[in-house]
Parts: sequence; C-alpha cells; structure tokens
Amino acid sequence: MGIRFGNSNPGNNLRVGTETVGGIAIGSTVAWKRSATPTATLYMVGGDADALYTLNTTTGVATRVGSTRRFGVSETSPGGLAFHNGTLYMVGYDNIALYTLNTNNGRARRVGSVIAFGVSGERSPFGLASHNGTLYMVGGETEALYTLNTNTGRATRVGSATAFGVNERSPTGLASHNGTLYMVGWSNDALYTLNTNTGRATRVGSATDFGVSENAPEGLSSHNGTLYMVGSGIVALYTLNTNTGRATRVGSATDFGVSESSPEGLASVPST
Repeated sequence: MGIRFGNSNPGNNLRVGTETVGGIAIGSTVAWKRSATPTATLYMVGGDADALYTLNTTTGVATRVGSTRRFGVSETSPGGLAFHNGTLYMVGYDNIALYTLNTNNGRARRVGSVIAFGVSGERSPFGLASHNGTLYMVGGETEALYTLNTNTGRATRVGSATAFGVNERSPTGLASHNGTLYMVGWSNDALYTLNTNTGRATRVGSATDFGVSENAPEGLSSHNGTLYMVGSGIVALYTLNTNTGRATRVGSATDFGVSESSPEGLASVPST
C-alpha cells in the first residue's frame, strides 16, 4: 500500500524534518509501511552424507535438510547447485544428470532422460549458475561452459575455448553475482569472470590459494549481496573479494559442524 501527497508517491524516502519515516499510522491503522529487505537461505550439497544442507553465514555451521538417502535417486556424487526460475537445481556425476531438489526434504527428481547431458565426453558436471535468465554449467572433462535446457537436461556448449583460455582444467564453482558470471577452479586455485559468449575466463587478482591456503575450491554462490565459496581443502565457508580474489573464512566450524568434509554446490534461495 502506498501513500500519496497530491500526485507524488514518496515511497521509502518520506521524511519528516530530517528523519526518514519507516511507516505512517493514522490513529491505530498503519497507512504505509516500508517493505522489509528480502532475505534468502544459503544451501549446500555434500558428498559425505549425499545430502542437502542449509548454512549459517555467521558461524559456517550446516543443518541437514530432511533424512533422504542419496537424494532419493541413488546420486552419491552431488555437484553444482543453483536456484533458477523458482526451482533449486543440482547436477550429479554419479548418474551424470540434472535434477530439481525439494528444499523441504532434500529429495531430487531427475530432469529428462538424456545421457551425459547429450554432450560427447562430458561425464563430470560441476558448477551451476542462473545468470540473466539462463542456467549455466561447467564441465570438468571437456573443460567448458554450457547452457542447460531445464526441460530435457540437454547441454549446449558455449564457445570453443580450451580450458577456458586460462589453462583451468578443473572448474568447480559457478555463480552469477552483480551481473557477472564467476567461476572457481582447482588448477590455479583462483576466482575468474566468464564471458558467456566465448566461454573464456579472466582471472580476478593474483592471490595464491585465495590468500587462505584453500587449494580445493568447490561451490560458489551470490547470497544477500555477498559472494560465498566453500572449499574442501580446509573444509570451510568463505566470502570472496571480487576485486582481489581473496577469501575470508566464515566462523571456525570443523566440517561444517556435521562431519561433512566434501562440500560441493552452493545456492541462495529467496525466502517465501
């Protein structure tokens, strides 16, 4: 509900004197109230328990979602995770498939029946990201960027760059953050930006092992305005500086507090 003065709507910037007003009451009735800032939940999939988790971005502690074993589809090697067009998606390299995930019970449902994403030689799906209305994936065998069809599970290669043009042969995390597609990889233990026309990468900064001796970067996600990463070297949650490529550890939890030493995909899901 808005409130108007003549033909003007002051929106969230109404002031009385020098004070910004968060709402207006007429008697005991609220006539206008500033909208709350949207929040989201950060999710992670792990390969030890083959399960979906939520992550506390203050402590780095994980909480398991449901008790489903192997996501209910015998998927023992979860990979990338991404929230796209209202649905949480995951890839797995046990069945080499795209899945949707239920955020209430952690159960997966396979998308389509195409084998190995319909791409010859790509049996190692890793990072997933929803970027500018398209679902993207990085493949570890072909060392390339793909778009994914969410009806069939079929992939289409982006460009023809070899190892992303930067000798990155072990791509892992993928995330859309502030209008840019980012990737992390094991070969150089670095953060990159990705060109969605050519599939070529550009390294961000020159930090070694993200400045924190993290030599096994995994999932990547943009969450509440910050770029997050999980790593399986130190086994922790981090925030990433998109100017320098340096990481800052979140909390001090060991194995995310749930004996999960194989973190994989990360995704931010808006609260409903």
